[in-house]
Parts: sequence; structure tokens; C-alpha cells
Amino acid sequence: MSGNAYLDRTDWWGALEQLPVPRIAVIQDIEAGSGLGSAMGEVHAAILKALGCDGVITNGTVRDIPGVAAMQFPAFASAVAVSHSYMHVVDYGAPVEIFGLKVHSGSLVYADCHGVISIPLEIAGELPEVASQLHARERRIIDVCQSPGFSPEKLLQAIKSVQ
Repeated sequence: MSGNAYLDRTDWWGALEQLPVPRIAVIQDIEAGSGLGSAMGEVHAAILKALGCDGVITNGTVRDIPGVAAMQFPAFASAVAVSHSYMHVVDYGAPVEIFGLKVHSGSLVYADCHGVISIPLEIAGELPEVASQLHARERRIIDVCQSPGFSPEKLLQAIKSVQ
């Protein structure tokens, strides 16, 4: 660890820019239990966004939610904190663990309002087709449930047709 805070250490910027886009910054807060100071706020979000990141995932806390939201910079965190922390960069590019999810530099992660998952690169090419099939099966059931002619029999028939 060197410097007074993360702004004193910028060597990780170049390493980040070497990663393919889209990029999501994954920050492991090694003192995440306290939650008193945030791992990321509006300034850090602006830096990450300028460096080509589309969001951040951290087991630490975040702050400045209105400003970060106005940047359209998604943040997945353990909680919100009222104050910044005196965060130091200990290492970068090393594997981290966020809420039990192991993430390596270059990992394929997917994040939405439901959470974050890691996708093995060897199956990534199959995802669009599998997702399309799942969506079509679920849509058939939802359409029956929302149709004016709904009946439990039609629902059972729709469920059987997608199995």
C-alpha cells in the first residue's frame, strides 16, 4: 500500500484500459465489515466511467447515489454509506471474492437488478440461444395466464407443452 488514498495511486489505470470492453470494475473491500466509509462515490464513478467501465461491483459500500445514478453508472454494493472512506489500492488485477463470487481479471460477469453472476467463458457463446429458448417457454405460460380466456386447464396444457 502506498499513498494517502486511491487518488495517489494511478498505476492501475493502464491495466484497466488493457481489458476488453465492456468493462465492469470489481472492487473487493478488505474491510467490508464496517460499512462506515464507502468504497465508491461520484468522483470514483466518474473516474471509472472515463476509463471505460460500465459499472462497478463491490462488497463494500457506495455513496453519492443521485450523482452516480445521473451518470447512468450502475453500482452493485453491500450497502450505502454516508461518508467516503480513506480507501487505498492494495493490489489490482488479482482474483477477488465478492459475496462468495470469485472474480478474476477478464472474467465474464453479468449484473442486473437481481444481482451478479459469473459466466464461464466456454459456454458464453451458447447463452443467446439458451436464453431465447427459456424466454419463449416462459412467455407461453405468461401469455396463457394473461389471456382473457384463461383457465387452469389451459395453464396446465401450456406448462406441459414447455417441459
